[in-house]
Amino acid sequence: INTSKYMDKFDSLAWDIVHKGLNTIDFSMLGGNVRKEILVKVAELFLKEGKPIEAINALNMAGDKEKLIEYGDYFLNSNRFTEAAHAFVYADDTKRMRYVAEICVREEIYDAAIMVYEKLDDQEMVSYLKANFK
Repeated sequence: INTSKYMDKFDSLAWDIVHKGLNTIDFSMLGGNVRKEILVKVAELFLKEGKPIEAINALNMAGDKEKLIEYGDYFLNSNRFTEAAHAFVYADDTKRMRYVAEICVREEIYDAAIMVYEKLDDQEMVSYLKANFK
């Protein structure tokens, strides 16, 4: 098998998905490993295109929690707290979620903080934020 030819097709397919949008493609026919590989590549391309939320959604569809944490850490270190919050929520990383939620409150990014506290099932914080900052 000519792997470079395979990768060219793979890259082309990933670019097609980026341009058409994640929600327009039915991934159910692809096997788990192929689907994951394609979606991780799609996430990389979305990130290059300046579409971080779409990148996070692709990783979530791929079920790649390690990459979600990697992207979340990258966004956190880049002071992109909303994107970090989304990545950590999908990765279901409780420790990172609590940390980014506190930062979001401090930075007055209340929608992201509420999303994280809802995922953490912290109704007290959700109610407090909604009552005072929404």
